[in-house]
Amino acid sequence: MENNQENKGKMKDDGRFKRKPIEFIIDDNGCFVCTSHYASSEESGGHIRYWFDKKVSVMHKFIYNELFGEVPEGLVVRHTCDNPKCINPEHLILGTQGDNVRDKVERNRQAKGEKVHTSKLTEEHVLEILKDKSSTNADLGRKYGVIADAISKIRLGITWKHVNRETV
Repeated sequence: MENNQENKGKMKDDGRFKRKPIEFIIDDNGCFVCTSHYASSEESGGHIRYWFDKKVSVMHKFIYNELFGEVPEGLVVRHTCDNPKCINPEHLILGTQGDNVRDKVERNRQAKGEKVHTSKLTEEHVLEILKDKSSTNADLGRKYGVIADAISKIRLGITWKHVNRETV
């Protein structure tokens, strides 16, 4: 996307606090993609971080608080656009953490397979497990350093569902 005047924006200091200006571009989905502040790592969601009142917050929550007031206890600010770098107030809604998790699952954004930080297996291992018709779950578990139940769930299609089993 080109970075031209039509799709650039700034939110200016409101006079109460000395702040770094918030700059953004507007993408094809109408997201205000923040370009002036740093994002957290992709593993932790890729949200834009913002220092305010001597603490770090996520930018979308800060924007929501500034425009609509404090987020009530027990609620979180969710993105309707699924873009963690978006700060467009029209894309921000309140909900519970359960709503947020449900959004993630329904929109297929949850970490899977190797991207799960605790995973001991790779997609290559899973394909090897699926191809091996002669070894027991316990034998394969020992080979790959996981419990036999993990192997069983792979073979039954309960876990690692995203792996293309047609190649096996």
